[in-house]
Amino acid sequence: FLKLTRISRIPLFFNILGGKIRLFGPKIDSLEEAELIGRRYPHYRKKLLIKPGILGLSQCSSYKGINADYLTECLKLDLVYLKKRSILFNTFIACKGIIKLLTSFGRN
Repeated sequence: FLKLTRISRIPLFFNILGGKIRLFGPKIDSLEEAELIGRRYPHYRKKLLIKPGILGLSQCSSYKGINADYLTECLKLDLVYLKKRSILFNTFIACKGIIKLLTSFGRN
């Protein structure tokens, strides 16, 4: 139920209010993901220059799973975000996120 309705994401908004993360930004990585991708790609450190966010290009993509291909694609998308970040680009990401939410509602 929590995953289906995405209620589990509500605590992330408290982290935004507390200043720990941003609404828009690179994907939040687990320690396992950070270790895996950090060893393979030295550019990983660039995405650590700004706070992570709950909405970004990699979060709006259709890639799933924790494997090297998924993490590589997320890193590429996060680096694109770092280059293009602006109010207009964040608006684009918000629209893309809303579309993904509406089209994936009810799917596992």
